[in-house]
Amino acid sequence: MKNALLRLIRCPGRSGGLAGCIAVFVCFSAVGFYLDSLWDSYMREFSETDGVYIWLSAEDENVDIPEDLLREAGKLPHVMGYTCWSEASAFLTDGATASSGSMAFDGEKTDGEIRLLASTNTAANAYFLQGGYSLADGDFPYGREILVGERTAALNRWHIGDYIQMFLTDTGNILELPICGMYRMSAGKGEDRSWREKEPFFLDYAALPLAGAKSEYEFYIDDYAALQSVRKQMEKLLQDRDAIVCNDSISNAARGTSGFSGKLGVVKDLLLGVTYLTAAVVLFCTGWLWMKGHYREAGIYIALGRSRGEILGEFLLEILVLTVVTVTLSSAVIQGVLFRFRDKMIYGLMRMSDSQANFQEIDARMAAIPVTIEPLVCSGLSVLLVVLFAALVSGVVILSYKSRRLFEAENL
Repeated sequence: MKNALLRLIRCPGRSGGLAGCIAVFVCFSAVGFYLDSLWDSYMREFSETDGVYIWLSAEDENVDIPEDLLREAGKLPHVMGYTCWSEASAFLTDGATASSGSMAFDGEKTDGEIRLLASTNTAANAYFLQGGYSLADGDFPYGREILVGERTAALNRWHIGDYIQMFLTDTGNILELPICGMYRMSAGKGEDRSWREKEPFFLDYAALPLAGAKSEYEFYIDDYAALQSVRKQMEKLLQDRDAIVCNDSISNAARGTSGFSGKLGVVKDLLLGVTYLTAAVVLFCTGWLWMKGHYREAGIYIALGRSRGEILGEFLLEILVLTVVTVTLSSAVIQGVLFRFRDKMIYGLMRMSDSQANFQEIDARMAAIPVTIEPLVCSGLSVLLVVLFAALVSGVVILSYKSRRLFEAENL
């Protein structure tokens, strides 16, 4: 240890240069890993309320997705169910014109607008599969039937079997459907998200005139961590089906660079990209600049009869001391920076996005995710692995030379 410290002190330029590269590596990787953990936590929370799903869509929206493909994909592990759905808006009507102010939601009179969700399998809709809604009474809709929220039904004194007439605002069609069942919202599920919107009405896909072809299906996954593995299996099923594409909810959110999650994903990928680039520089500095300064020293040690393994151990100990000291100091600095400027960093990302209406929601969610030492541990271990690997490989190569060649390092 003493000899290692003395060698570091005798070569301040070499030691300082490598320490600087390591410090940059630690800083960029720590921030990158921290943002990566924020992004992962944000997307996990997002998935708990909006669901984790993969969708298959035909390039031609007028073409149905084949039934055999749906059956195969539906049997994959972690797939809870799948459905094709469409959405529309409607008003209660007396049979000729839209009524005004006659609809009650959550104890308040509204303009009467209803959100209609038509599914090929309502029970497999994300609202029900993810636990946000559950069937309270009756059955799910099949054919020309409709499922309503029990709070809305109670406020409007509706019962199962009653008929509801609706005026579709997009087409002007009049729908008259019997109530087949009622559902309830799960207590406390996603209070800040879509579960607390006005209760939508659910109906069979075939009962909605706007539904069209069954060209897009959503497959709901029971585990966030299994999403990508299930997607790969689905993509294998699509190898011979060029006209059908596959996507997933998390990747789609990450690509939405105008939103907060997209900006967060772009920034963390950029920082981690810089980290990888810095890692290459550290490898170069370690393998060439650092170990090159030990050619002559290694030749002297070999000439004096010391074993090559002992010499390599000395060199590795030297660079290990430098790395540990630099990582420790850099980690302390970057941890303080993250604590001090975390809120400003998140606020800046929100300002970059188009989600200004969600500032308070996003800030509350991010504030609930603490600054931990995990990013520092990840970055520190990454640095140690990179530096020690480079030093070990280059050290083995150097010590394979003859002692005379190492001693005459000036001519190398």
